[in-house]
Amino acid sequence: MIIVTLGSMTPPVGGAMYTVQPSLDCEIDEYVRDAAPFLAAVVKLAALLIIEPNLMLFVPRTLF
Repeated sequence: MIIVTLGSMTPPVGGAMYTVQPSLDCEIDEYVRDAAPFLAAVVKLAALLIIEPNLMLFVPRTLF
């Protein structure tokens, strides 16, 4: 879901980006520039979960 979120926030596919951009009444480049910190956070989180999968799998492994 983290990667899907990243894909929906970035061009060229960016479904969420193209949906939100008209309601914000801004240009695409302005949206991307303002969303850059959030995109960086999503990329860092995805990298962290790839490097250390136990963070994500802690609860399922505890329960089962």
